[in-house]
Amino acid sequence: MPNDTLGNIWILVHVSKCRIMPVCDTREAAMREVSQPAVEDIRLVDVLRALADPVRLDLVLRLDRMGEDLCNAIGAEIGVHQTTLSHHYRVLREAGVTWTTVRGRSRLIRLRREDLDARFPGLLDAVLNERRRAGDTTTAGTVEAS
Repeated sequence: MPNDTLGNIWILVHVSKCRIMPVCDTREAAMREVSQPAVEDIRLVDVLRALADPVRLDLVLRLDRMGEDLCNAIGAEIGVHQTTLSHHYRVLREAGVTWTTVRGRSRLIRLRREDLDARFPGLLDAVLNERRRAGDTTTAGTVEAS
């Protein structure tokens, strides 16, 4: 990843197709980097595998409604232990379904809708619309928006 300077502070920058996004100050970079696939590396089988789990699918529904969420913000709201929730977010991130930005001790999660729509047009809408249609988002262990 290229570096850019701002005064005496080095800023680590993530370069993604037509976007340059600051990730974090390099003083924290060694502990803050997370593995996330580039758009061209997102594979359909990985996305489908990530969306096949009902808890992960409900997390994606929540992100679709809210835009972004703090990884640790909903731990008390759902019937899933925090470490299990972290696992689900990791699977979504590594499959290319979500993007994670580390801020201090928190992780801000957002849906990679534009990237997924560019790579697999209509897939995310079809999956989420079917989940909404099924109305199965109120069972134990699923996520509801606050």
